[in-house]
Amino acid sequence: MAVAVVLSGGGARGAYQAGFLYELVHNVEELKIEILYGTSAGALNAAYIAANAADMKAALTKLVEIWESLEFDLIFDTSLSSFAKLVIQWTNQLLIPPYKIKSHPSALLNTTPFDKLLRKVFTCVDSKIYGIERNVQEGHIKALAISTLNYTTGVHFTWVQSNDEILWRRTGRIGVSTKIGLSHVKASAAIPFFFPAVEIKGCWHGDGSIRLIAPFSAPIHLGADKIIAISNRTHKEVATVDHCIPSSAPSPGIIAESLINSIFLDTLESDALTLERINMLISEENETKYRKIKFAIIRPSVDLGQIAKEYVEEFPGILRFLLKKVGRGEIPKDLASLLLFTSVYTARIIEIGRADARRVIREIRKLLL
Repeated sequence: MAVAVVLSGGGARGAYQAGFLYELVHNVEELKIEILYGTSAGALNAAYIAANAADMKAALTKLVEIWESLEFDLIFDTSLSSFAKLVIQWTNQLLIPPYKIKSHPSALLNTTPFDKLLRKVFTCVDSKIYGIERNVQEGHIKALAISTLNYTTGVHFTWVQSNDEILWRRTGRIGVSTKIGLSHVKASAAIPFFFPAVEIKGCWHGDGSIRLIAPFSAPIHLGADKIIAISNRTHKEVATVDHCIPSSAPSPGIIAESLINSIFLDTLESDALTLERINMLISEENETKYRKIKFAIIRPSVDLGQIAKEYVEEFPGILRFLLKKVGRGEIPKDLASLLLFTSVYTARIIEIGRADARRVIREIRKLLL
């Protein structure tokens, strides 16, 4: 019986996952995580845990410390000169013929500090994360899987590191064996527009949450019988008619927020419904080649986007100004929650994650039976 943990995307919301897993691993002794699968921010968490899986408790303790110490300038260049350079580059991109432009911008943020942070956190040599290979070979974990989107072909890749040769193909998606390195982690965490794409084997890859239609597929392919999936999105109440009547047309920021929700925050829920139906069919069928998968989806008890609204003034001045312009004077809450890489926010949602874990310990123990 292999237990998998699925970690979804969501930028700075990834701190919630760290808090939840910290509490779970420290309080559920019978939990042995054998398969880790992550996309976007979840890929960062999954890769770090896999690289330090020999001591899972110590790994989660350190991961929480990393998220709690996070600040904007560790993720992107917050200087006025950096933003001014990017604004000039994007203005030139719009107004000047491409052949006359020497330097083309690839993202809205200069994420050079993020590259340095990853190399420090993973203690890499030549972009290779040796801890992952060692822990897989020694049996501390069975497999690590990380997803990216190939921007060139539109194919969704799942990169797998395990002791077995892995290959699966489905329409628009593929799973392949590889030695997961910094490029895979960076690409999966490359938030569209804000973070630049990353080159992997001659192709440009970006955030693994884009076009992710089956987040449970990878752990099932890798042999999981039980899945703990940690979403970054809470249940939302059904909207009333009053909520559906806007005072004016939606701002570009609100539209961007809706697109972000569809990319980062919705896929776990939809795939869970599919898996529930499959489990029901298997239960009704006496003889079948398929196996029933037990799973639990963990959702924040409070809206992490709503909490982000309390901290929007923490954004660096120029970025806050630009985000407010897009949102007509107000930064959309879910967009804010993606980019609030600051300790006051991450520490708050880590505590929410820990509290939520304490509430579902009995449910997790039942799942593991």
